Amino acid sequence: MKSARFTVRGAMDQRTAIVFFGGYGGACAGLERAGVRVRLAVDGWDAACIAHRRWMPETPVVRARCEAAPVNGARPWLLWASPSCKPYSMANRTPKRGKAHREYYSTALLVRQAVAMGARWLVMENVGGLLWSREGKVELAEMRTEARRLGLRWNASIVNSNTCGVAQIRRRLF
Repeated sequence: MKSARFTVRGAMDQRTAIVFFGGYGGACAGLERAGVRVRLAVDGWDAACIAHRRWMPETPVVRARCEAAPVNGARPWLLWASPSCKPYSMANRTPKRGKAHREYYSTALLVRQAVAMGARWLVMENVGGLLWSREGKVELAEMRTEARRLGLRWNASIVNSNTCGVAQIRRRLF
């Protein structure tokens, strides 16, 4: 399947979002239920984009690498990102973790992308291993350094999924 062609241009209203690593659409559905209008979801996995379009046909979905997302001049209120957890998951027993993992995505790049878009907020969610693993600690230190370099405030919180209405007891890092 070819990548969809969709470009978000210009200013957006308050309470709008662009979602990177949109997957099957769970984050988009949650944001919509919370009153945030998702203007675009981006994911590089064809199967996820197909499922996302079926489940949430009103949300534009683009198949693209997030570092090359077609958001020319968009100014979302929120950039939400759920990058692959495999580089930091404690369940990943392969020797390729962190930057060595093929699904690695730089969190410092994510900060720069949010600033370049003019997003008011950047929210990234991932596994607790990003906070606890050796590779994750390095990654978060780079993210924190980039945020501070750009004059931004940075915070990390662990949330148990079931406190947000999700029928599981996984801890997620936000």
